[in-house]
Amino acid sequence: MLKLSAAIDAVLNTIARIAAFALPALVVVVVFDVVTRRFLQMGSTQLQEAEWHLHTILIMGVLGTAYIHDRHVRIDLLHATFSPRGKALVELLGILLLVFPFCAVTG
Repeated sequence: MLKLSAAIDAVLNTIARIAAFALPALVVVVVFDVVTRRFLQMGSTQLQEAEWHLHTILIMGVLGTAYIHDRHVRIDLLHATFSPRGKALVELLGILLLVFPFCAVTG
């Protein structure tokens, strides 16, 4: 079972490293879109679509690894005051109310 877990971790880490390349591409596309739209009055639906696709690749690609390594975003000031049961409840509610709907909309 540990071999399977290690294999899954390796796959998730590889996916996250590949998906991380979407971040610089996303920054370039967003900056180009803003500059052309704001200063050249040339809006582009294709650029906005590219932004959504790159954003989805980035989030979906790194979400599993961030979750496994406990590096996802929290409000630590509040999180530190909760009991372990309260932390688990907040985690479950966050997954049900935020992660699943996001995956359903973007996936």
